[in-house]
Amino acid sequence: MAGSSRGRGHSAFTFNIEVIGFAKGAVLPDVTCQPPPPFPSTDNKTVPLKTGEDEDYMLALKQDL
Repeated sequence: MAGSSRGRGHSAFTFNIEVIGFAKGAVLPDVTCQPPPPFPSTDNKTVPLKTGEDEDYMLALKQDL
């Protein structure tokens, strides 16, 4: 029964490099190892909060609930 099961040294599945767009023997792109930025980019600015008597009144009503 030796050798009949999936043992060590064999991959569970094969990987076809042509699927991702590289030909066999083609030069692969260089690996860039850079740490991620500390915060995500802020392309969109946040909308400022509305202030005034109406907003204060609505906030007080919501807090009472």
